[in-house]
Amino acid sequence: MKNKVLVSTLLIVIALIFVFLTTKSILRPKKFADVYTARREMNINRLTAIAELQKLYKKENGEYAAKIEDLEDFYANGHFTVTSTRRTSDTIPEGLSMEEAEKQGYYETVEIKVPIKEKMEETLAELNKKRDYSDYVKMEDFQYIPYNDQKYKIEICTTDSTVQKFAIYVPVDVMLNDLQKSTIPAEKGFISRGLGKIFYNGLENDMRERRNCVGVQLGDTVKPSIEVVDYGKTEE
Repeated sequence: MKNKVLVSTLLIVIALIFVFLTTKSILRPKKFADVYTARREMNINRLTAIAELQKLYKKENGEYAAKIEDLEDFYANGHFTVTSTRRTSDTIPEGLSMEEAEKQGYYETVEIKVPIKEKMEETLAELNKKRDYSDYVKMEDFQYIPYNDQKYKIEICTTDSTVQKFAIYVPVDVMLNDLQKSTIPAEKGFISRGLGKIFYNGLENDMRERRNCVGVQLGDTVKPSIEVVDYGKTEE
């Protein structure tokens, strides 16, 4: 009788171990893929904000910002010039073209300085109209690579033409830095963190999961295309 109980207990333990290992082998790849996808999207969102900010920077300064710190200052303190034409007279002689009317002083050019923060709020509002709430592009911490203390590094590219271009490249290792913050979040409860440690501990070192991952690149080529997920070329 005792032997039967022992054998039954042993079989149950073996079955539980098998279930645990099977569950772990299923959950780990999915978790890694989910974290990679989420972090890639976070980087693309911040790079989207940087791309829009660079467009405004170039319009105001004639060239792209070469350092992310320049964009930080531009966003905090800069202005965007909006030019419009205003009539200076209630009556304009018939037959005058707009160009002639401007030369004769019936119109004047008016420049309005709009704070960059205000302009970017308007720009991102348009971009976010077609996005889900969880996928909104925001300006908060736009200069930092998610889950890093590192700031994005802007590279000014030289091509066969004389047109200035820029690029930002985020390697996989940098994108997946401190993976444990996503697999075992500190803000979760004791039980959730405990299960996270059981199933996902050491996931950041699993090279099998990293083999299909690539970095993210904004702008023009600084890395071979096989190493990156191209996000977008610099628009002129």
